[in-house]
Amino acid sequence: MFSWGKLSGSSFIASISSLFFRGISVISSFFVGWVVSRLLGVEFAGQALFFLTCITVAVVVSTLGYDSAISKLSAELKGGSLSKLKDVLLVCCKRMIFPTFCCSILFFIYQVSITNTWSSNSWFHTIFTFISTFICILALTFLNIFSYVFQGLGRISLTIFSQRTVFNILLACLLLLALWFFKFMTVEWLLRYTYIAILISALISLFLISYVIFDKILKDERLSLTNEEKSEFYDFGKHAYRISLAQLVSIYSIQFIISILSNMESMSGYLISGRVSSVLAFFILAVSNVLMPSIARSFHNGNYAELKGNYKKSVLFSACMGIPVFLVMFVFAKEILSLFGDGFDRFHVVLRVLLVGQAINCLTGASDMVLTYMGGVKSHKRNVYIGVIISILVSVILIPLYGAIGAAIASLISSSLVNALDVYCIQRRLRFGSV
Repeated sequence: MFSWGKLSGSSFIASISSLFFRGISVISSFFVGWVVSRLLGVEFAGQALFFLTCITVAVVVSTLGYDSAISKLSAELKGGSLSKLKDVLLVCCKRMIFPTFCCSILFFIYQVSITNTWSSNSWFHTIFTFISTFICILALTFLNIFSYVFQGLGRISLTIFSQRTVFNILLACLLLLALWFFKFMTVEWLLRYTYIAILISALISLFLISYVIFDKILKDERLSLTNEEKSEFYDFGKHAYRISLAQLVSIYSIQFIISILSNMESMSGYLISGRVSSVLAFFILAVSNVLMPSIARSFHNGNYAELKGNYKKSVLFSACMGIPVFLVMFVFAKEILSLFGDGFDRFHVVLRVLLVGQAINCLTGASDMVLTYMGGVKSHKRNVYIGVIISILVSVILIPLYGAIGAAIASLISSSLVNALDVYCIQRRLRFGSV
């Protein structure tokens, strides 16, 4: 029988620590959204934030599913020799360069042909901006996979800071300079300055995290995986990659549909509301950073009782911490959005709808990661596919009618459905002890 006494042990303390660091991450993301909205206004903030969305999409595509696979491997190797981890990490980084290059080409074409941001008659300018795009995406792709190494090893603070926290802090500081000293610039030049700030922040973040991971943690000589270990690693990564792509479509297709069927002001309202509502998500991520390595080891050792207890802890922690915050934010949604500048408070309904979706996430815990780590990668993949189809269908119907509100409703329906299906699969596996 699970009790609160168990929750008050070391895992609870670790979750509180994770909560603190995750809070820094959420605040940094929130701060970036606030500075961008203040700097560019409701008409242009969406363009800069959508730029970051496109980078995120490129990073997930370029990672090839190695992020989840290397987190699982890190958890299994924790406490032993990390030489195999160093070898597979370096191999993964090399393999990600080509897909990053391809994504950069597509991303650059989008910037030039759709937003017309980097259009130029100068070949030097064109080549320079493409190289800058490639370097930015590659740096954030490496940061992404490094964060999963830290997650598997149970390094909470390093996991969170490498998951764009350092990047967000640096970016916010650079944008504050523009907010304070460069107000005389036109909005178009401020937008270009934002892109340069993103590149600089990505490079500095990569340098700092690379130093930590290779000079402080993975110092041993490289030792290759066995053929069996390689097969298991790449097989897991292949399934995880398909899930990542499906989740990518489910989460970000709504933004692309807004850009096609609505306007940039709706994009601004939806993206800012999304950043505000993500405050609740960090309660889930805080406990998952602590419990995911334990869940992976429990499943690996066939200890289903321990696995079940850890899952209950994730639900209890995220619900008890997240729901009170949800209630406060739901009541004061309009006032919160007014902090971002004129025009944002009219999107308070959008924020409230997204908050409901995040509250449901808190009530189900880190169900997606739990199901994946306990061998249900195919089940989660199927659930995500269902969510993707529902998300696109509902978005195409509602966004032309209701704009950002329609986008928020589509997000709520899709995420709630996937969570419900994941919880059902987890309970079924725990009941029958299936793999």
